[in-house]
Amino acid sequence: MGAAWRIARKDLTLRLRDRSAIIIGVVVPLALAFVFNLVFGGAFGSELNVTLGVADEDGGQVAAGLGDLLVVLDQQGIIDLVAVESEGELRDMVEGDEVAVGISIPRGLSAAAMAGRPVELVVVGGV
Repeated sequence: MGAAWRIARKDLTLRLRDRSAIIIGVVVPLALAFVFNLVFGGAFGSELNVTLGVADEDGGQVAAGLGDLLVVLDQQGIIDLVAVESEGELRDMVEGDEVAVGISIPRGLSAAAMAGRPVELVVVGGV
């Protein structure tokens, strides 16, 4: 075990003397973190609040799970959730700028998902 510690100590000493290792190991990650903070810093803050309409025409288990997730996001203040009865009503609300975006859960989505068949959510958004 003593030999392993001596080898580790020797390698660590060599790395600390090598300036490129310090630059790659410390300076570059800090610079990248700074750049990412500049680019994405406000994207997930309190400034972003989207009004989201949801039309659940399925009412199944998978749709309920998605609804539960959206309710949690609503409770955390990330989105403002608005429940509507149908996809047509949802489209009218998006066109009238009452909601920014909408998700329509079509009939049969839960049954198709449970059977392993492909499923589609309809996302309605304004320009």
